[in-house]
Amino acid sequence: MDTGVSEGDTIPADFDSMIAKIIAYGRDRAEALGRLRRAMAQTTVVIEGGATNRSFVLDLLDQPEVVDASADTGWIDRVRGEGRLVTHRHSSVAVAAAAIEAYEEEERAECQRLLSTAFGGRPQVRHESGRPLDLKLRGAAYRVRVARVGPQRFQVGIDAGGQAGTAEIELERFDEHTGQIAVNGTRYRLLTATHGPVHLVEVDGVTHRVSRDEGGVVRSPWPALVVAVPVAVGDEVEADAPVLVMESMKMETVLRAPFRARLKECAVAVGSKVETGAPLLRLEPLAESETVEAPPAAAVALDLPTAPAGVPARERAARGQQDLRSLLLGYDLDPHDERRVLDDYLAARRAAAGEGLRPLAGELALLDVFADLAELSRNRQTREDGGGDSHVRSPREFFHTYLQSLDVERAGLPETFRVRLATAVGHYGVAGLERTPELEAAVFRIFLAQRRASADAAIVAALLRAWLTESPPDETLREPAGLALERLVAATQVRFPVVADLARGVVFAWFAQPLLLRNRARVYAEVRQHLRHLDAHPQAPDRAERIASMVRSTEPLVRLLGQRLVRANLDNSVMLEVLTRRYYGNKGLTGVHTRQIAGCTFVVAERASSYLVSAAVRFDALGGALRGLAELADGDVPVDADVYLSWEGQPEDSDTMAAALHEVIAAHPLPHQVRRLTTTVAGRGGAVMHHHLTFRPSSGEMVEQRLIRGLHPYIAQRMRLERLSRFDLTRLPSSDEEVYLFRCVARENPSDDRLVAFAQVRDLAELREHDGRLVALPTAENLIATCADSIRRAQSRRPSNKRFNTNRVVLYVWPPSEITRDEMEMIAGRVLPTTAGAGLEEILFIGRQRHPATGELVKTEMRISFDATGGVQLTIGEPAGDPVEPLDDYRLKALRASSRNTVYPYELTGMLGDFVEHDLDADHALVPVDRPKGRNTAAIVAGVVTTPTPRHPGAWSGWCCSATPPSRSARCRSRSAGGWSPRSTWRSGCGCRWSGTRSPPAPGSRWSRARRTWTGWPPRSSGSWSSPRTAARSTSWSRASTSARSRTGTPRRPCSCTPRASS
Repeated sequence: MDTGVSEGDTIPADFDSMIAKIIAYGRDRAEALGRLRRAMAQTTVVIEGGATNRSFVLDLLDQPEVVDASADTGWIDRVRGEGRLVTHRHSSVAVAAAAIEAYEEEERAECQRLLSTAFGGRPQVRHESGRPLDLKLRGAAYRVRVARVGPQRFQVGIDAGGQAGTAEIELERFDEHTGQIAVNGTRYRLLTATHGPVHLVEVDGVTHRVSRDEGGVVRSPWPALVVAVPVAVGDEVEADAPVLVMESMKMETVLRAPFRARLKECAVAVGSKVETGAPLLRLEPLAESETVEAPPAAAVALDLPTAPAGVPARERAARGQQDLRSLLLGYDLDPHDERRVLDDYLAARRAAAGEGLRPLAGELALLDVFADLAELSRNRQTREDGGGDSHVRSPREFFHTYLQSLDVERAGLPETFRVRLATAVGHYGVAGLERTPELEAAVFRIFLAQRRASADAAIVAALLRAWLTESPPDETLREPAGLALERLVAATQVRFPVVADLARGVVFAWFAQPLLLRNRARVYAEVRQHLRHLDAHPQAPDRAERIASMVRSTEPLVRLLGQRLVRANLDNSVMLEVLTRRYYGNKGLTGVHTRQIAGCTFVVAERASSYLVSAAVRFDALGGALRGLAELADGDVPVDADVYLSWEGQPEDSDTMAAALHEVIAAHPLPHQVRRLTTTVAGRGGAVMHHHLTFRPSSGEMVEQRLIRGLHPYIAQRMRLERLSRFDLTRLPSSDEEVYLFRCVARENPSDDRLVAFAQVRDLAELREHDGRLVALPTAENLIATCADSIRRAQSRRPSNKRFNTNRVVLYVWPPSEITRDEMEMIAGRVLPTTAGAGLEEILFIGRQRHPATGELVKTEMRISFDATGGVQLTIGEPAGDPVEPLDDYRLKALRASSRNTVYPYELTGMLGDFVEHDLDADHALVPVDRPKGRNTAAIVAGVVTTPTPRHPGAWSGWCCSATPPSRSARCRSRSAGGWSPRSTWRSGCGCRWSGTRSPPAPGSRWSRARRTWTGWPPRSSGSWSSPRTAARSTSWSRASTSARSRTGTPRRPCSCTPRASS
């Protein structure tokens, strides 16, 4: 090693290019060559702005002429002329490594851009995943796309010469220049150095100089002396023609034109010395040059290693979890297929499940990552956020404020935010909040993750949907799963209601439903035991007691009958009697007996001068059952019939099923004595959902009663389904067979689309303390939770803007109730958390209570209503008989605002005091108007609020102006040309944009003689008045803050919402 040169020194261009010499000794030539190869391979030298001949020496040592000592002094020139001593090994790996370095350089620039723009109040980035990058290596052009899919992992796509290849790359750096790179699982030693647009990349000892394509600029590959410039400015050169000759390390190098071009500029002269990357020439491509390529040397085959095949499902699932974690942390999407990562993981997950592997622990970690980042992006304040009177009111704004300095204390942010931020950056391997390059990179990725939060929510939703179809976790993961789901609900219930609803559904399916199913299994075991005993002993002495026990069962029994129908040679008369008594009640039923007609068994009961007839057959035997029913109804007594069907290959669509049943019924006419025929079709393959279809005579034929499709007529009667006569009802799948879920669409207003869940409470067991205080109604509360879960699951399949808070739960309570109003209010408080996210308008209990005066059982309704502010109101009274009215236009507007987490302004005016609405007249003056709420034609509601206060008991009055966004992208429009027209395009709905709380000026003042409108927010004495046009212009909103400022700089107090607007 030259003693005059040490690390960090500058080597002058006039200095001898040889700075080090390696001499190897051995007992023979082979040993010496081996030691020399090892010494060269293990020597690392990086020269800034230069290069070494280490790779060339290693290539020399592998040549047979060097090994056998037959090379002479002219041998190098001869073999280079033959194309030897030029290696293309690992070219594609070098190109990929250079592209990654260019990506990282751009990434660092984008990170600094984010921090600089955040300091100015508007954090912005232009980061683009998979942006194409044009590189050149030995005259060959490469188009490369890079996506960082993990902290040290990249996906690189390379196109060159009509070939395309993709590589999964993992880069591990030892220091600034050295490291190792794994390409599709194959590892290489790596040495890199960047000199301007030139990347020197050494892969396993083979050096490559990769340059960025700069549109005709020819740069120096290393420090050199210009020997000759054979062309002049303006000359045309053919592809591969020499354009410049350089000398470096006692060797001449000829630079050739990569395409047919004209020399537009020459930046050097003969005899000048140039550094690495210095621009030499600029070539202007000629018109036809695009079709003329350089010699075949530019067409190099891609030598990327192939990805390993046959990877086990366990490893694919683990790698898929890493990829999903990276996406949630804000790393890049696949530039070619944004859904590939999720789809590949779900496929690997299914394969792993087939091998008995359940990757739940890793998926819980994914939920934690999403919840932690969602806590930083929530756009609403909670009690935990703190902030007090601070102008910042949400974690998202806390984060944007933090970006201005990356200092929590300097920004004055609360402790809760510091803890959340530390937890979030901990996912990136950053310990603490001290400013470091690693912290800046983590904050950059958090910002990108917030921009892509909706796509990340789709990933979490897909995992939750998969969990809904799986069994609960074992004991080791039961508690972690519950905590993770609870945190996820809290973090997403405002911004991502779909995710929150799915998480609540998983909580119900994993922690609540198993208890219900265990109780159901116990009840079913008892019923099956009774049935087996009566099958073996039809005339058993305790037959009546066993039937009564089954009738009192608290679980639905139709599915048991469907299971028995599939089996042959079983007597179902016992089950038919049980179902008859359960549907119609024991009271009033007499003469229950069995009859055999036309090969079909009928159970007949008398009730109120009519016959109740039931039968259970397969669908292909329905015609015979109808003939038997016609024969049985040959008399003067009215007949109500129930036929239970087992139907293999039943249609999936209820309309098709109804048409098929109607066809069979029409082919077997029934006498006029049959006033109702209800067919109950057992679910396909043991499914919990069975189908009720009721037919009644009309104009000489049986016609379906469409309103009650999906419910037995007597259940529909108890649930008062006729109140929904102005809606079209469609039965939907539910979480439990005891829950009947319907979609109800108003005929007069199809926008009124709501969900109603019906259920029956057969056991009103009360859990009380020793002093008689009511603690809980376990069965009823569990049933409400099941109804809410069914609604949430149906809601999760609908767009967020199509979810209204008008859904209902209707429960019919069989046992008489002695519950007081105070106890019912306590129960309402208990069930309220279990209904979150279901968008409930009311929960209705229909039952019987004893009259306090007479002691008789009377029908009673208990109604729990929920208002727009989340308040609960309990009403107890007689059952309502009036139909449910469809929503009018005003109510729809209020609900649309609520679906955007805002409040419709007219819902607020009554809370402020006596409100007199104003609008512009023909002269553009604000005058009082008398019209129904919601009939405003502009997107502004203005008026005078009058409220008595302790300080002003007479009459306090002030102006109130609120925006009424009819849609997400609505513009504020004036009523007429030249009228009041705030120039703001609202990006999100907000119920209160700005308002004034000062009284108008006194009559006779100079301000009262002009058309004026109050803007701003006192209370402060320095209020100002302005004309409507000026008022509209004087208020603007900053994207980086919710503070409103006038054009003169006077601060305005913002509303409590989070508006985003562009002026």
